Amino acid sequence: MDEVGGLLKLEKLISMIRESAKREVEDLKAILHEELENFAKEKEEEKRREIERLEREFEEEKKKLEKLYSSKKSLFLLQKRSELKARVSEILKSEIEKLLLSLDETSRKKLFEKLFREAAEKVEGDFEVLCPKKDTRILREITGKDPIETDEIEWGFILSKGRMRIVVNIQSVLENLESEIYRVAEEKAGDLR
Repeated sequence: MDEVGGLLKLEKLISMIRESAKREVEDLKAILHEELENFAKEKEEEKRREIERLEREFEEEKKKLEKLYSSKKSLFLLQKRSELKARVSEILKSEIEKLLLSLDETSRKKLFEKLFREAAEKVEGDFEVLCPKKDTRILREITGKDPIETDEIEWGFILSKGRMRIVVNIQSVLENLESEIYRVAEEKAGDLR
């Protein structure tokens, strides 16, 4: 009888622990959701300010080009439009690079989690993680592996399995954003038509 009573108490204790764990998971989900919303709002505000600053620069460039237009042929304008697109693209890339390099550790971790999930889908089985010294702790938390320190990249990480390497760095992020950068540059330079 004592064993039955002990088992009932044990089952009740296990049930209470499960309920407590469920509540903690829900609390953590709510906190994470709130943090992600705050992060998204903060980044949206930064993006809005950056776009406004770039639009002012674009307007200044546009005014300069409009003055040139009255004295030059349309071929010259097309050349300037192309140069402006290239310049806008370079400005955007430079600003994105500055933003990525200036991310605090929490923001960098959130971004790395997303980038890691995308990169890990391309690698089957076990792989090594290489990263700069400053990011080893973040990537250890994300991957559950001990990353290998490398000087190959300044920012990001490398997933390596045999001869296959997936490099996630500022350049690869910019390459993934290339079509969006080109679209914005085209849109801004397109205003000159």
